[in-house]
Amino acid sequence: MALVAAGVVSALAPAAPDGSYSMPGTESQRAFDLIEERFPANSTGSAASEGASAKLVFVAPDGEKVTDQANRAAVTEVVGKVGGLDQVVRAADRMERPR
Repeated sequence: MALVAAGVVSALAPAAPDGSYSMPGTESQRAFDLIEERFPANSTGSAASEGASAKLVFVAPDGEKVTDQANRAAVTEVVGKVGGLDQVVRAADRMERPR
């Protein structure tokens, strides 16, 4: 009887959320959309081939670009420090273009 009850409860339970979340129109959402556009997920649907992944988003001060020399140097420094952490397998600077 308990097994039947468990089956009925499980069948009637709502589906798990799909894990997606967005806030249209926000600066953060536009940044994530741009990242997804320029660096699409791999065949497993994840931005990383295994384990967890993280994305850092850099914003330049008003009137400046993130690609300006001083800002670019700051990005390079942060990516280098992150890449040197014990728990990090790889840190990629997405502003670097393969040559």
